[in-house]
Amino acid sequence: MTEMPKGTNAFWLGLGLLAIVGLFLGFSAAGAVRAVLQSKGLSAVPASGQSVVAGRSTTPRADKDALIAAAVPGERDPFRDPPPLKSEGASAARTGQQEVREVPICSGLLYDTISPLVELAAGSGSSGWLRRGDQFLGWKIVQINPKTVTIAKGSESIVLHSP
Repeated sequence: MTEMPKGTNAFWLGLGLLAIVGLFLGFSAAGAVRAVLQSKGLSAVPASGQSVVAGRSTTPRADKDALIAAAVPGERDPFRDPPPLKSEGASAARTGQQEVREVPICSGLLYDTISPLVELAAGSGSSGWLRRGDQFLGWKIVQINPKTVTIAKGSESIVLHSP
């Protein structure tokens, strides 16, 4: 009778244990998905245009897409830009007959000779990075220098200093 090498039993024991743990995790994940869908009163339905055979879609991808679509609240598509926030605008900014003027501040300035960028901020939010000619709250970026930014609205012009 031949003897098995010393580490062979440990290898087969480890492989069996790994298979058992994999099965356990797989079944518990499937149970968790079912529990979430049942608690919301939803069922996995294939995406439109997908065929179904005996209650199941023909592609595993459609099953996953349907499970994700059922579990995600709301109708927002994560691959599209969110709808713009409702601006309070001039109507909410009016007090009596006078309109409150909102002048932005320079919250960031990245200057180089090729494509300088500026970020403006006001009480209603931040602009993101802007280039010369872009607008924020009606203020147009006229000029970007290493230490200052010139903005204009109508006939009014203001020089903002970098932070």
